Amino acid sequence: MKPGLIRLAVCAITGGLCLFGVVAAAPAAQAAETVTVGIIRGIPTINWPLYIAKQEGMFAAEGLDVQAIGVGFAYEITQQVIGGSLNMGAVGLIEPVVAASKGAHVAIVREEGALPPFILIAKSSIKSIADLKGKTVSLGGVNDSTVAYLKRMLAPAHLTINQVDKVYAGSTADRYTQLRSGAVDATLLLPPFDSLAEAAGYRDLGDTKDYVKNLPFTGYIASDAWGKANEATVKKFLAAYQKGINWFYDKKNRDQAVKIVLGLSKSKRDAVEKTYDTLYRLQFFAKTAVVPKQHIENLIELGNELGLLKSKLTPGDLVLPGVTDYQSQ
Repeated sequence: MKPGLIRLAVCAITGGLCLFGVVAAAPAAQAAETVTVGIIRGIPTINWPLYIAKQEGMFAAEGLDVQAIGVGFAYEITQQVIGGSLNMGAVGLIEPVVAASKGAHVAIVREEGALPPFILIAKSSIKSIADLKGKTVSLGGVNDSTVAYLKRMLAPAHLTINQVDKVYAGSTADRYTQLRSGAVDATLLLPPFDSLAEAAGYRDLGDTKDYVKNLPFTGYIASDAWGKANEATVKKFLAAYQKGINWFYDKKNRDQAVKIVLGLSKSKRDAVEKTYDTLYRLQFFAKTAVVPKQHIENLIELGNELGLLKSKLTPGDLVLPGVTDYQSQ
């Protein structure tokens, strides 16, 4: 997926008072600490809790000025985090695994998307996953995670990935276009494109979450060097982010959550509302900061399955001691 530039800034306005004949100096407010976070541009719903924590003042309460920097691709975010031009990044968690296998010193500090939120959508004539045999399915790329997800969805129907014809399109919007044009019979879509397709008469064949277990989708990363040098800052970020998560899952905030995204994009209200409802139903956002060992083992296994890893890794290679809430058992 290759899910313009979204930059958010906190502006602090201070005032002074000058009395005739008196010079009074008010204590200077401590400047907020800037944290730059790379995000995939154009998909604010994937990073909803980040924007909530930003706009609802949770980061500010921790003394942080979090700037969300829109970048085209997840691998570019990862490279910029490793290189130091970004402090942190929100990426698909296969990215730091691949980078670490190539010798990069980068760590997962928190999961964001607890599961892949794809929905398998097909033409109305296709009644079940078993009917995909011999049909054309669009996926994110030859070595994309969507290939592994589809494999797991096909297996219970006694099908292999080689029993479907595959074409590729990196973004969910492009795959939706392929489906609507009739070029493909089925594809994996992210919200809200699944709802748009269903409204147009296409069939929902199931959620990836029912087939892909203990495999986080996205998360926040930092370089080992920056994370260790700024441990307190990362912990403040994570504390505020957790409040954003809790706020998202409080249904009374649904309307305000929708307004936040509408202020960041050109999306229609109905599409954003459906996306909120889908992500809530899926329980997409990880509710705690705990990163279980099994999750990282599964990410490493996925990297090997897709032929992406250049060296052997252990889960401990991908966490930041003292920062990542790593569950080693």
